[in-house]
Amino acid sequence: MATRIKSLLKANKVAKVFNCGQFLSHKMVEILGLHGGYDGVFIDQEHIPTILQRDIEIAAVTAKSCGMDTFVRRPAIDYASAMAPLEAGAGGVLFSMIRDATHAEEAMEWVKFAPRGRRGLLGANRDGNYFLKSTKQYVKEANESTLIGMQIETEGVKIF
Repeated sequence: MATRIKSLLKANKVAKVFNCGQFLSHKMVEILGLHGGYDGVFIDQEHIPTILQRDIEIAAVTAKSCGMDTFVRRPAIDYASAMAPLEAGAGGVLFSMIRDATHAEEAMEWVKFAPRGRRGLLGANRDGNYFLKSTKQYVKEANESTLIGMQIETEGVKIF
């Protein structure tokens, strides 16, 4: 969950985030987290699709241990790939290649629990704290603190 980045943005402050690019390593995340003054880690699965779920989980654990949030950029193509970074512990998802308002709404519904979305409930994963949170608490915290971004890259798109 991306509470640090979201609280900074809500307070109209800058959130300092670094992009690991092709060099995602838990050691780099740790070093930059401890010495770089960053608030978060940006993991790009759109342009670097070889980053595995395990890599996201290790980076998310490392970032959290250094007081940072994580979010993953990926194309909004299906439900399973949209929510997978969250279950690995990433605090948010930045959806790329959003075509229109309908596409943005569909992507939002994939990563939010009811009543806002249609995300399936497990709780036995990193973002559910392995069942150490009540279902009610897990759903409430996830819906409030998950960072969701929409990257509109289609010329002439009308959102509203």
